[in-house]
Amino acid sequence: MKYLIVGGVAGGASTAARLRRLDESAEIIMFERGDYISYANCGLPYYIGEVIYEREKLFVQTPESFAARFNIEARVRSEVERVNPEKKTITVHNLDSGGLYEETYDKLILSPGAAPVRPPLEGIDTEGIFTLRNVNDTDRVKGYIEEHDVKRALIVGAGFIGLEMAENLHRAGLAVSVIEMQKQVMVPNTLLPAQATSLLLLNSRLKTIPVPTSMLVVLPASKPTVMTTLLLKALQLSLCQTRVPLMATLPLVKR
Repeated sequence: MKYLIVGGVAGGASTAARLRRLDESAEIIMFERGDYISYANCGLPYYIGEVIYEREKLFVQTPESFAARFNIEARVRSEVERVNPEKKTITVHNLDSGGLYEETYDKLILSPGAAPVRPPLEGIDTEGIFTLRNVNDTDRVKGYIEEHDVKRALIVGAGFIGLEMAENLHRAGLAVSVIEMQKQVMVPNTLLPAQATSLLLLNSRLKTIPVPTSMLVVLPASKPTVMTTLLLKALQLSLCQTRVPLMATLPLVKR
């Protein structure tokens, strides 16, 4: 049996490893458009904040180590441009040579990932505006901070990545604000229930207050409860030594 997997990193690489455990004799080939097949997605903000100091520690597997450990061929910088189901082939674009070729399959698994949302706003392509999804994005953000002596940062989105970026940009010495469209940070029914995240409503009257764990965060203007403190510990928002609100609702002004 010959398996082709479109996409690496969390989805594709995990699928490839699982297939190998289920079938030791199968031929498995994984195609990844980018430069890296497996890296610590959740560690990217922490490399920017230098909690993870060495860049190489972000990488879980390389094509060479993946082949040695699992007998799986991983082809990086290989973009799958077409699926030909009638022939059971895919058309692959080698981004280094520019050439196209076809590869046959018995089973095809699609794990191509996604692209970060860039809202269609005037000025969205201005220098200094970034998305964070992969290692290349991380290098651009970190490089820009170092080269331009950045002092302030605005993060759009208060999900997992947004809050981790807030923590680590603060750790890097920046004054940080976060904008969130929804009425609460995080996403209900994932890590935290709505009752917990509602303690951090962005449409409430906000103020910056210290809590017993030496963290400064933005909370509704009310006395913090034990549940609030436990929630903040869980989020690990290490924002001591700042008076700049972590989260703020700011109008989007079209100039």
